[in-house]
Amino acid sequence: MTTATLEERVTRARGIEFVDMCGDKNPIHREGDIVQGMHLASFGIKQFDRTKPQTKNYKLSKLEIEFKDLARYDELLLFSTDICQKNDNSLEVKATGTKEGGKPFIEMRMLYADNLPNNRLQAIEHHDFIYKKTISEGDIEKFCRSINIDFDLFKVAYLKEMFVSTFVAGALCAMIDPSALPQGKKVIFAKQTFDFYEFPDYDFKEVSLFLKKRKDSEKITHIKEEGYINDYKVIEGSSLLFKVDSLGI
Repeated sequence: MTTATLEERVTRARGIEFVDMCGDKNPIHREGDIVQGMHLASFGIKQFDRTKPQTKNYKLSKLEIEFKDLARYDELLLFSTDICQKNDNSLEVKATGTKEGGKPFIEMRMLYADNLPNNRLQAIEHHDFIYKKTISEGDIEKFCRSINIDFDLFKVAYLKEMFVSTFVAGALCAMIDPSALPQGKKVIFAKQTFDFYEFPDYDFKEVSLFLKKRKDSEKITHIKEEGYINDYKVIEGSSLLFKVDSLGI
């Protein structure tokens, strides 16, 4: 088992650049001072890149995220990872983000593999919402700057997979529209799970996300997501969101 720690501070400028990139229009990130959840999760992927075994070209096959608390701009954030070799072809990685004093704000479990399944199945038959994101080189540059990695590292498979998963946040905001909630209500992530499939072997310019509501109540929204590049399914996910009256959790 390998254990390592990363320190980060997310400035407002970096945080706004990230939500601009992924399309998240939740006002708690722009008018408020809350770091976007997938921004935080991206640091767990970055930490894996710093500590991974150098013998294989791993791909991200599964990502599980549980949000324990909110992280704010300019706070000192500590990310620790434990890397366990499951077998010759896969790794299990557990990451925890904590604030000064040790209070956790995010826990992640990631599975990495040599190869991912190839899936060209059709999208969710009875979806409630479709979100299309045109991807530019500028978006990739914003993603790299927001987590402070070199642009050249983006060719690494698991960073591409993480990059595409960030657009789920934009899709969820477009579907739910946090600004349309009753006055005083806020939307925050609770849990997210993603499974990844093999990406097509060419540069992609657009991602299509198909969303289906599983539950929508006064306090909780549960949404299933599927993401496609052309007719290739590249991501399948599930997001649980809380609708809260106060951000003081």
